[in-house]
Amino acid sequence: MRATTRMIGHYLFIYGASGIYLPFLPLFLAATGLDSLQIGFLLAIGPSTSIFVQIAWGNFADKHNRRKEYLIIAVAGTAIVCITLTVFRSLSLLALLLFFYALFNSAISPLTDTLALDAVADTRLFGLFRRWGSLGFAVTAVTGRAFFSPTCKIVRSGSRKLICFEFALDR
Repeated sequence: MRATTRMIGHYLFIYGASGIYLPFLPLFLAATGLDSLQIGFLLAIGPSTSIFVQIAWGNFADKHNRRKEYLIIAVAGTAIVCITLTVFRSLSLLALLLFFYALFNSAISPLTDTLALDAVADTRLFGLFRRWGSLGFAVTAVTGRAFFSPTCKIVRSGSRKLICFEFALDR
């Protein structure tokens, strides 16, 4: 598979995953019983953490020249945090998880961009990659409504507690 095709797929997937997560995060937090001040606090953790963490990830990746491996760690860490986020409801644990989300997620875009620029001889293709990422985000953000209702619900099943979105098909 050509590097161009792989990078297009990567951008489509990475930004598509963000498109299904980020637009629904405030709804999820509201469904856990948090008020608007608490939600605002939690949503501010990511940008304030990313300011410092992106620099550290970049320096570390450049120093060790292992950008692809660090990207894999960042994507895996982000996925684990997103899955774990559905388990907890306390403000302090959600704040800790969103800190770790920012810690891992803030590395994904810069590392992806660096790998994309390294992978192609013609840097004009970079805009093409980013457009596919924007398309992935837009499609999943818009079509997410088809899969999820506008409100989150807490579903308790036996001894398991699962937070999920109500499927529109179940109406």
